[in-house]
Amino acid sequence: MKRYTFKVPIFGDVNITLVQVEGREDKKAVLNLLKVHHITEKDDIDYVMDNVDNKEYDMRDGGDTFYRLIQREMVVIFYPFSSDEAREEVMGHEKRHVEDRLLSFLHVDDIESAGLLAGFLSKEFYKFKKNIDGKM
Repeated sequence: MKRYTFKVPIFGDVNITLVQVEGREDKKAVLNLLKVHHITEKDDIDYVMDNVDNKEYDMRDGGDTFYRLIQREMVVIFYPFSSDEAREEVMGHEKRHVEDRLLSFLHVDDIESAGLLAGFLSKEFYKFKKNIDGKM
């Protein structure tokens, strides 16, 4: 499992943790991560554990975004990808969830602010991808 955490300073100092699950061997580490970030709903835990431990196929091509914005934290979990193209699609999808949740929570309804946030998050997601690829 690879993890990257960063802070969004201009949007409420929210800490965002991006996690790449690399395989079933990450099950215990992912479970610990969920507990550390207070993701305690049994349905959420079971869903994530099923995705990590999926025995029907090796490539999941998906992700999940969890948020506790009162505590100023978000966690995005990515499951193994079948291709770079699938990774781009899923990361873009989950990044949009992060943007929407932050903007809604902070009651921001401004196109320029949304664009600034999108650009900032793109840079951070790029750093995460470089970390996954071992290029950091």
